[in-house]
Formats: sequence, C-alpha cells, structure tokens
Amino acid sequence: MRRKNLLNGIVSMDRVREILRLKAENYSQRKVSQLTGIPRSSVQNYFVKADACGITFLEAKDLSDDELRERFGKRVPGRERAEIQDPNFSLIHNERMSRKGVTLELLYNEWKEETKTVYSYNTFCRRYQEWGMLQKLVLRNEYEPGDRAFSDYSGATLSYFDNEGREQKIEIFVSTLAASNLIYAEASLNQKVLSWCNSHVRAFDYFGGSPKLLGIDNLKSGVIKSCRS
Repeated sequence: MRRKNLLNGIVSMDRVREILRLKAENYSQRKVSQLTGIPRSSVQNYFVKADACGITFLEAKDLSDDELRERFGKRVPGRERAEIQDPNFSLIHNERMSRKGVTLELLYNEWKEETKTVYSYNTFCRRYQEWGMLQKLVLRNEYEPGDRAFSDYSGATLSYFDNEGREQKIEIFVSTLAASNLIYAEASLNQKVLSWCNSHVRAFDYFGGSPKLLGIDNLKSGVIKSCRS
C-alpha cells in the first residue's frame, strides 16, 4: 500500500471517500485498487462494510473524518489502545511458591479464565520476570565445586501399573550439586531410610564422587530430631 494512502497505519478517510465515489460509479474492486493504489483486499473490505452499514459516497462526503471512521469501526489514529491490567503478580508468586506442582502456565490459564482481556503466555512470563526484578529480593550463595549437594523428595508423586494391573505410587528423589546445579533424579518406591540411602549411592556415582557436605530438609529419612541451635 502506498504511504500516501495511510495515516498512522490506517487508510486515510479521504481515500475511503474516493473508494466510495468510485464504487458509486460502478467501478470494480480491481479497478478501484488500480486507481487508488490500495490493495484489493482492503478495497473489498470497504465495499462490504459500506453495504453492511448502508453508507454511500453522498453521505460520506458530508461526514467528518472521525464520524466516517466510527461508521466503519476503525480506531482513531494515534489513540492509545486500552491497557490490559496486569494480574496480581505478588499473589501469583505466592501461589507458585506455596502450591506443589504449580507452574506459571497453570497460573496463566487460571488468570485467563477469570479475565476477559489478556495477553499471551510469553508476555505473561516476561511481565512476571520484570516484576520479580523490581522486588530487589536477592539471596545469592557462593559454593565451591564439590563442596556441597542438596537432596530431597520433590513432593510430587507419579504412578505406574504393575504386572497385575495395580496402580503403584512412586516418589521422586532429587539431588543437586550446589556449584554446578548438576541434577540427579530418580523414581523411588518410598521415602524409607533404605530407599533414601540407595538413592544417594546412585546419585554420588552419577556425580563421580561425594560432596563434603549434604544439605537436606526435615524429612524423616534423614533427620531423627530437628535442631534449632
């Protein structure tokens, strides 16, 4: 489309009046496109809308640009689009941190169901990250390679069906080297001491050695009695 036909990205109303004038003189859509330099698809769109709202060239020439634009349902050039209200990212963050198995995609879909006008999931993630950066809450720990690892069960359970068709629940064991974030994970039948120890044997074998210190949460398999000192 030629630039002279556009006003802030929208066909100027003078060109729309020209389309209506040529339409009134029974020019074809193809001919109108050739004479005005406006793509045939846009010409066809104005032909259809003109018929739908019953507007003619005689009426259009007496209307102001804003009035004519409103008749065709076009946004006024330069007018800001309605801003989409961000979700309560503080609440979303708390939900994400406190509920097991909750992902940003799940929280986005929940917000989408409650809100009529929303933006895309990619924009949601970007805005959430921008919000997080503004909170200025940073906890950064420095670790020496091989110095420490952290182990725990994920809290989420999976299931499988045994040879007899019975559903069996399994736990997910996870161990991570602190410096490199190298992760070892496996399915475990339970959280008992034997399973806990055997999982670590396989984790250390995967890491290629054992760390100096092992950080664990207050799970019963690893802690007999909590110490607050």
